[in-house]
Amino acid sequence: MSDIDHEDVDGGMDMFAEPDDFRPKTPPPQVIVVPYDFTGQGSTMTLLPASDDQGKDGDHLRIHLLGSHPLWGHHLWNACLDISRYLQQHAGTLLKGKSVLELGAAAGVPSIVCAREGAAVVVATDYPDEPLLDVLRANVSENLRGDHGGRIVAEGYLWGSDTSQIKTYLPSGSTGFDVLLLSDLIFNHQAHPALLATMSTCLAQERASPSVDCSHPSQQAAQLYEHDESQPGFPNDLLVGNFTESPPSGPCVLVFFTHHRPHLAAKDIDFFVKAAEQGWQVERVGRWTREPMFPDDPGSAIVRGTVHGFRLYRRET
Repeated sequence: MSDIDHEDVDGGMDMFAEPDDFRPKTPPPQVIVVPYDFTGQGSTMTLLPASDDQGKDGDHLRIHLLGSHPLWGHHLWNACLDISRYLQQHAGTLLKGKSVLELGAAAGVPSIVCAREGAAVVVATDYPDEPLLDVLRANVSENLRGDHGGRIVAEGYLWGSDTSQIKTYLPSGSTGFDVLLLSDLIFNHQAHPALLATMSTCLAQERASPSVDCSHPSQQAAQLYEHDESQPGFPNDLLVGNFTESPPSGPCVLVFFTHHRPHLAAKDIDFFVKAAEQGWQVERVGRWTREPMFPDDPGSAIVRGTVHGFRLYRRET
């Protein structure tokens, strides 16, 4: 090898080395403060990164998030904030002394709310992947202390699989969980059958009644979208379930979600069509507007920023 060749090697000229900025770096994990006031100012407050001490005192939640994850568990989804709002509003009938199972819990905010608001047993589950579960358990540990902490457990669970392990946390003699939480899961269309199977297996067998003041939501939905010319007539062919603001009663599944991909909204709604075919009763319980999770994505920002809340239950015969 010539002298010039030695200089090239010694100088670190590696033709296969990637520049530092060749690939986007994985964002680092972060901690954010979530105001524990989902029904008031905290329901619309922008969530900001936490300082070292911020949120450690008082009621606010300090929520750890992964920098990135292929199953999207590194986001704090809009739907989880609005399902938490609904849980706080109806804690007296939904949560006090009840058992709760959350599927796809991610950061675990709704489960933490359930434990804080008086649920007797809370099982927060997510895909059995250690980084996901480590963050979920860290959030549970940091935000629930004393008596609250003894009411909740975080477990790995694959939708549609055997539920015997998660049922071991139920009180003796229970036929299932009183409340199931599904927050922003139904955009995963291929998982609908597995989610429905777990719902059928895990919800308590007792029957529930429809709310007393149900009314069809067509007019309200049309008013929400009438000024959004990018989606003419969008809600009218996707309506399912009656709308109610009455307090829920009896075992139920709460399904909150956003149409993140408006062109696939019909496939999102197909979850409820399948549920009805299996005998589930479907009610709409709310609709809330926020900024879209992904501002640069295609489709109407109004549609992508709207959270829909549904209650599913087994009707009394």
